[in-house]
Amino acid sequence: MKTQLSSLLLRRGARGLVVGALLALPMGIAFAEDAPPAQDPMPAEIMPKAPESLLLDITRAGEKLFVVGERGHVLVSPDGKSFEQKPTPVRATLNAVDFVGADKGWAVGHDAAIIATTDGGETWTLQYWGCLLYTSPSPRD
Repeated sequence: MKTQLSSLLLRRGARGLVVGALLALPMGIAFAEDAPPAQDPMPAEIMPKAPESLLLDITRAGEKLFVVGERGHVLVSPDGKSFEQKPTPVRATLNAVDFVGADKGWAVGHDAAIIATTDGGETWTLQYWGCLLYTSPSPRD
């Protein structure tokens, strides 16, 4: 079976934000307008040991550090020593976080999750959830 490279583009999401990834799969990728809708996400739980969980990305916004990771964790620190977990609308693993200025930021992760903040990370809202794709077998060459 020939490996195909397909581009995964999320057609909705943050205003002006285009998120893409390159997949190398042994199966073809097909866009499905009639695919079943994705389930609504479960919000992240506030966990006392969140700072000890798998954390995948960190960025600075203003005077604060923001860290994201598994279970939808978003942690904020004023000094890099103590962290406070913020509520998020997803439990999906968050892989990346970035800010434009001190207040406006996005985090992206598994299940095509995109969450955003406009208040310096105090609150996070869901901008996109669910994959627009499904996989199907590709014809054999």
